[in-house]
Amino acid sequence: MRLPNAAPLGVEASLAQAYLTSFYWALTMLMKTPMVGPETINEKIFACFTIAIGAILFAIQLTFVSSLTRQSQSHSAEKRDTIGRIEGLANAFNLPKDLGGRLSNHMGAFWTQTSGINNNKTLAQLPVQLRAEILKDMHGGGILHFSSLFKKISNECAMQLLAKLSTEMCLDGVTLVARGQNLDRVYMLMKGALTITNPTPAPASPAAGGGGKKPKCCGGDDSSPAPVRKSKSGKMGLTAGGEASHLLEKPGACIGGSKLFSSSADLYPYNVVGERKSVLVSIRTKDVEAILSVFKEDAEAATIQLKTEAKRLDDTLNPGGPRRASIGAAQAVEEAPVEEAQVVETAGAQRRRSQHRRSTVANTLLLRVGTLEASTSELAQALEKIRDDLKLMPKIVQSLVEAGHILAERKSASPTASPSASPTAKYV
Repeated sequence: MRLPNAAPLGVEASLAQAYLTSFYWALTMLMKTPMVGPETINEKIFACFTIAIGAILFAIQLTFVSSLTRQSQSHSAEKRDTIGRIEGLANAFNLPKDLGGRLSNHMGAFWTQTSGINNNKTLAQLPVQLRAEILKDMHGGGILHFSSLFKKISNECAMQLLAKLSTEMCLDGVTLVARGQNLDRVYMLMKGALTITNPTPAPASPAAGGGGKKPKCCGGDDSSPAPVRKSKSGKMGLTAGGEASHLLEKPGACIGGSKLFSSSADLYPYNVVGERKSVLVSIRTKDVEAILSVFKEDAEAATIQLKTEAKRLDDTLNPGGPRRASIGAAQAVEEAPVEEAQVVETAGAQRRRSQHRRSTVANTLLLRVGTLEASTSELAQALEKIRDDLKLMPKIVQSLVEAGHILAERKSASPTASPSASPTAKYV
């Protein structure tokens, strides 16, 4: 470092010159700048100020870039942690490699679809009206638009059902519902396609087949495939093993829910497998029954709609007649016709709804009577307190009047104060 007169910095330099030179040297060493510095005091002050501002701006820029990097990696890091826990679970229980891989693939696809967000838990913290508006906007172009079930019920009932929906994934070749499974929820297809197969299709009648072979019992061959036909919600065909199959790809199509308000288990008679990556929403049957028991005017329409879709699927997979394979010990006993079963089930459902309606009305009346009694008691106590306060009002008014008289008397009786002598006049 040198002084302004080009003389080297030494003991003859002033304190300000030496201090600022040392401070500038420290800053330049920190910032890795070349040792070509200013000479005058003003130049050194300006250089120190500029370096300090540059250091602050560099720190702010570095913090901003680091924050962006962390935000971009936080989502993928959470996804990696979740898949890592799933893989750890598979390793802890020694699951087969194929099963563990399917589990990881499903979790990865589910995370990609939902971003790891549970809509029900997130929206449960919001007020009811705001939650309803958000749900209506979220599903306005999806399930509310495509599903025939939601078109049959009122808006408030639809909002209650939407609050119970959960998103599910079904990858290509993965079984969503197995034959004989107790189907305790209603699935609604949003995107993708599902293949529904009937392992034991009903034999086609000659009239239905239009010239097909006769059944074996009539001297024909029972191995003839059922006629292929198309339905409104998908395509009908045969699998390689001769099983009747149905490609379900209509958005909003329902699976399950045909035995609402029924005491018997809904053992699904078909296999439902993902044809490609499919997105569905599901709702538990108990939640549907609980909501429809409150909205009784919508219960009948929703029940009929679900049974209609189930019957349409039965007719598609059993073109020979309205026969539905039952799941039991023998697995060969035919059920009653669909129409008769629906009549019996509807009568039982009506009785249960009537009983539930009477019990609900009685409980509501009891609750309202109790609330009315409590309100009456509180009102009586308030009136008693007001009555006591009114009794004290004359005494309070009398006391105020007497106090006014006393003050007036004192004011009239007090003599007029004479002006006091000046302190200076006393000593004069």
